[in-house]
Amino acid sequence: MAFLLVYIREAHPDDAVQPAEDGSGMMLPDKKRRDGGLDQPKTYEERQKAAQTCKTHLELDLPFVVDTMTSTADRLYGGWPERIYVISREGKIHYKSGLGPSNFKPAEAEAALKKLL
Repeated sequence: MAFLLVYIREAHPDDAVQPAEDGSGMMLPDKKRRDGGLDQPKTYEERQKAAQTCKTHLELDLPFVVDTMTSTADRLYGGWPERIYVISREGKIHYKSGLGPSNFKPAEAEAALKKLL
């Protein structure tokens, strides 16, 4: 059994339009750069660097791979913004969570893992 994290793209890049903080629902250019914030990577090398920054900042100890610039993994698995999958060694999907993090159900993912063991 192995766990793998797939880095797709920046969720809240500094160079993107962000929701207005006044609750109006309007989208406004993000005028403030967050401490350590990142722009959306424009090359694969930049995406790899952003993924490493994420892994380091979040202190993740999982194997980490980086999606292609054409977002192959995201298109195939619908991983944006976050999703948990349980996939057998044969490549069959046994569990797919709702969009995360609010729709993650760890007990369901755990049950799917136990069925595979």
